[in-house]
Amino acid sequence: MLASCTTSYSYAEVKRGRAFGDKARLDLAPLSDYKEHTMKIGDKEGKREPKIQEGNQFAAPPDHMAECVRDNKTPKTPGEEGLRDVRSIMAIYEAAKKGKAVKV
Repeated sequence: MLASCTTSYSYAEVKRGRAFGDKARLDLAPLSDYKEHTMKIGDKEGKREPKIQEGNQFAAPPDHMAECVRDNKTPKTPGEEGLRDVRSIMAIYEAAKKGKAVKV
């Protein structure tokens, strides 16, 4: 699979993602809005646009965590994963400030 990933803060209202595989292509848009998402899949059969079930992305994680506590289950995304994300983001800011790569 080949993926090209670019990110920015609100640049020219481009809010999409694409992934290319040897059997299909996937287009997602918009990536950074909170509703009205579309997914398009293209393959040798043609193009299709599966319906995406919209949900409240801000309510889902706390609801899931509450269910895990109530039912004594392991969360889908443990706290360690979030901590790695925060460390990565902090390294990005540090690298930008220093003007060089920072080991994570």
